[in-house]
Amino acid sequence: MSDTWNTVQILAVTTRYFQEKGFGNPRLEAELLLCGVLKMKRVELYLRYDRPLTEPEIELYREYIRRRTLGEPIQYIIGQTEFMGLPIRVNPAVLIPRPETELLVEYLIERKDKLQNRKVHIWDVGTGSGCLAIALAHFWPEAIISASDISETALQAAAENARLNQKNDIHFFRHDFLGDTRPEPDGDYSILVSNPPYIALSEMTGLEKQVRDFEPHLALTDQADGLRFYNRIFEILSAPEPAFDEVLLEMSGTLHEEIIRRARQIGLFNIHIENDLNEIPRLLHLEKK
Repeated sequence: MSDTWNTVQILAVTTRYFQEKGFGNPRLEAELLLCGVLKMKRVELYLRYDRPLTEPEIELYREYIRRRTLGEPIQYIIGQTEFMGLPIRVNPAVLIPRPETELLVEYLIERKDKLQNRKVHIWDVGTGSGCLAIALAHFWPEAIISASDISETALQAAAENARLNQKNDIHFFRHDFLGDTRPEPDGDYSILVSNPPYIALSEMTGLEKQVRDFEPHLALTDQADGLRFYNRIFEILSAPEPAFDEVLLEMSGTLHEEIIRRARQIGLFNIHIENDLNEIPRLLHLEKK
């Protein structure tokens, strides 16, 4: 790169570089990284296309390009992403929110009218960045939201994101869902939601490099067959007096048939399945009969 660059020039050169490296969306990636450096939205890059970059900005952009070339996700490099249109800060201690997880929020929000005459207390298990809990608090302010995680570092990130989005009523707490003798802490919860670690340990080597090498394994895999969290939830729901009226779970794209089969064995809940945009069964909704 030359010593002096404006916005449009540096984007053009970076796009060509990413093309040579085989990136799927070279222009978009160049833009997102530059937005991270300049603290701008993408449209602003072109409204201010002739803006000169300072030397510190050029050096930071070079560092971002180097990290991206090594496979690090853009979201970690710039430290932020969006979920349901809300800003979410991310770091390597938390999973990067996926678009398919928005299906869970959208589905639950559609049920607001049906549940509006009841006290609704939602527990988000394995909250990570807090994206689910924060989105639910944003779109369903009447609900009580609690969120737990086994990772203290993740809980710190979730609390920071709640403050960022001015959702200060969410109750965050540490809880080991698999290991604690009490499957649920004290609290009158009506709905459990979760995007649990559902990747089988045997599947980890087949993941994309930017997922396998950079995102937290604690949030990706249960270190077993990918079914441990589902089994634990179904065990809780099999009690004579299930603790929850409804459960909404994101499902593995490869293990959904087995997850659904095990859910049907409970017998105390009606089952509804929602597909994602790729027509893969992604959301499992259990509603007490």
